[in-house]
This record gives sequence, C-alpha cells and structure tokens, in this order.
Amino acid sequence: MSQDCDLDWDFRARNGQGAVHKTMPNVVFCEMDTTVHMKETLRNQGVNSEIWRRIERNSDIRFHVLPEVAHELDAMHIGLPAMGIDFKRVFTIPTDEVYARLVWQAERRCFLVPQVAAQLSVRYAHFHARVALPDEYGP
Repeated sequence: MSQDCDLDWDFRARNGQGAVHKTMPNVVFCEMDTTVHMKETLRNQGVNSEIWRRIERNSDIRFHVLPEVAHELDAMHIGLPAMGIDFKRVFTIPTDEVYARLVWQAERRCFLVPQVAAQLSVRYAHFHARVALPDEYGP
C-alpha cells in the first residue's frame, strides 16, 4: 500500500541515484484473501449477505475487491481468483527484507492497471483518514 513514488525514491536512494532522506524503513501492506475464503470468514464473524453485496461492489469503505485475472493475463497462465482486501488488516515489512524477498521469492504474475491502482490507493487512504467520533455521534 506504500505509494509507488515513495518506493521509487527509496529504490533510487538505495542505489546512489537519490537523496538518502528519501529511504523508507518499512513498506506497508494489506492482507489479501480470495473472495471465497473472505466471504466464509466474514460470515463466521456475523457479516450478512447484504453487507457482503456491498463489499463485492466496493461500496463498503473497509474493503476492496479486485476482479479475477484471466489465465491469458497471468504470466504463469493459471489465472488468479477475485481477491479481497480488508483495510483493517495492515502490516509492514522492513524495506531491506522486501528487496531480499523480491530477489529470491517473488515472481510477478500480473499488475494493476493505473486506474485500478489509483482507485485502490484512494480507497485505502479514505478508510485510514476517517475522523474518529465519540459514540454519541455514530451508530
């Protein structure tokens, strides 16, 4: 979930092409799960079908659903199922570890088109920029 520009500045700084103060100590991620598994997990937590429909349509501020990837668009030619993101399930990994994992563990299979990446970024920021209100102002 870290911004592309921040990641680019970090990469350049670490490779002697940018200002050292642009490095990032950690990269922010959100957990992802298949929508099938996410739906089952949320149902067990009391989420009903009406709320799930909002989640599927990306109308619920806390969640974002990415569409499935057809096998033709997957570098491994397998395809990926629809995936769900819960913006409450955030974690960080030290940037050095991310770079190490990219070398020996990760393989790009597909990418988000710019419009989808921008929409995801805005939705994530909107969720985390909410103003906390006392209980008497909300449900």
